[in-house]
Amino acid sequence: ALAAELNSYPGPSHVLDLRDALDLSDEQASRTKALLDQMKAETIPLGRRIIENETELDRLFSERKITSARLTEIIKTIAEVQGALRAAHLRYHLDMAELLTPEQIRRYSQLRGYSG
Repeated sequence: ALAAELNSYPGPSHVLDLRDALDLSDEQASRTKALLDQMKAETIPLGRRIIENETELDRLFSERKITSARLTEIIKTIAEVQGALRAAHLRYHLDMAELLTPEQIRRYSQLRGYSG
C-alpha cells in the first residue's frame, strides 16, 4: 500500500502500532481495531486464493500438464484477485485517514519516515 502511505493515507495496523505516539483517543483506537479486523477478514481469503492459484500453476508446470488455455485462465484469475486484494487494502487506508486528525496524519507520516 505504498501509494497510500507515501501520500499520507495511514494503514490501520501501523496506526495501532503507533497509537501512543499518535495520541489516539479510545474511540479512534477502537474504530481502528475494527477497521483492521474488517480488512483482515476481507483480504486474508483473497491472499489464500492467490496462493492456491499460484500453487496450481506451479503444479501444472512441474507435471508438464499446462496448456496455453489453462495458463491464460489461471493468470487472469490471479491478476483479478491481486487487483481485488490491492483495492481492498487501499480502501482501508482511505477509511483510516477519515478517523485521524490532520495533525495525527502528519505525525504518522513523520514517524513512518515519509516526511521531513
